[in-house]
Amino acid sequence: MTLELLENSVMSETPTERLEAEATTLAGHLAAAMCRFLDVVGELARRGAYEAWEVPSMAHWVSWKCGIGARAAREHVRVAVALHELPVTHSEFAAGQLSYSKVRALTRFITPGNEVDTVAMARHTTANQLERIAAAHVAACRVADSDRERAALDVSGVSMRTNADGTVTITARVPADLGARAMHAIEHAAEAVPRDHMMEPHTRKVFGFEAVVDAYLEPDPARAPVEMVGHVDVVTLSEDVPGRCELGGHPISTETARRLACDCGMRLSLDRGETVLDLSHRARFPNPALRRAVETRDQGSCRFPGCTQRTRLRAHHARHWAHGGPTDRANLLMVCPMHHRAVHEGGWEVAADGHGGFTFTDPGGNVVPEVVLALPPCDATAVMRGNEDAGVEITPDSIRSLSEGERMDFDWLMMTVFCAHPPVARRNGSAEPPADPSRPA
Repeated sequence: MTLELLENSVMSETPTERLEAEATTLAGHLAAAMCRFLDVVGELARRGAYEAWEVPSMAHWVSWKCGIGARAAREHVRVAVALHELPVTHSEFAAGQLSYSKVRALTRFITPGNEVDTVAMARHTTANQLERIAAAHVAACRVADSDRERAALDVSGVSMRTNADGTVTITARVPADLGARAMHAIEHAAEAVPRDHMMEPHTRKVFGFEAVVDAYLEPDPARAPVEMVGHVDVVTLSEDVPGRCELGGHPISTETARRLACDCGMRLSLDRGETVLDLSHRARFPNPALRRAVETRDQGSCRFPGCTQRTRLRAHHARHWAHGGPTDRANLLMVCPMHHRAVHEGGWEVAADGHGGFTFTDPGGNVVPEVVLALPPCDATAVMRGNEDAGVEITPDSIRSLSEGERMDFDWLMMTVFCAHPPVARRNGSAEPPADPSRPA
């Protein structure tokens, strides 16, 4: 069905029934376009496209590039990934027969095994009713094995042993929810580690574990709580020529030394020929007044393009003090720990214009603007034409609930859902549901 959009000038004179038909038809077109948008987001997430922009996750990229709030962006990515395994839901969504709100609720509890029946139920309920069903189902699954919590806590513990190669092994046996939160924190922190194709996944988690520990040990980002001593040749630090650069007797890269010198109270024993100059790095830190001035100018958030982090910020020298960069407002900018590592060891460069502006250049030499460019104007009929070109036929009734407005018997409906797909206790503390017998092994 082709709907001719009304001009705003004659809308006030249009019959209510005609406006209702246009509203519901456009809602169907928006749902179909939203499905296409999530298909693209899901494919970008599977490719890891966000990694080239030094953002922690696909949700950060969506929030930055598509002008969507952080919470909504996380939900968009979650739904986009889930749709890849739900063909029936995807088909109804693409046809404009399920709204995004309904699909978002469905993906919280639907499985490929119960998808056909659950989608049929969704067509007969409103979005609010489906949200209630999803919340009740998730809550029932969460408490299905609550009687095991005490036993799990009784056998929990954390221990550490030293290995012959200088590493340590930390063993933690903890309740499932605590373990899941700990691993989520480590994995989330690991996503902030700059991407290196030579780095193994388990090594990234080590850096994530380090970040989680540092988050507890560094409660005040404006104060350096630990002082380390490094030995660096003057010409190595200032001119990038080969020479001595080590920390605690272990060699480190020059850029790592510079980053550590920014992050913590690091005393550098600078070797110049036969003379050793013990220079306190604290003199290179901005004083509290200068740091507050820089934070105020940067609005209390990371200056890296697209980043909105406001905690654990570092005052970074655009031109490092080892290269003659001054510790002043024009040369300092606030960056988060992840992007601090990126501008030191990740290949990114930042240049100051002397007036509080900064230019970022990615490892490929492309200049990345700090401010996202405005989106181009969009033709209101482009979405409809795109759906029609794709063969999607949307009418005023496509997205409407199939119910006639009758009151939902919530208790009966939940009993029906749980009898067909009852919540069960998770096995061995795993968060994975039991195997669906209708699916091949």
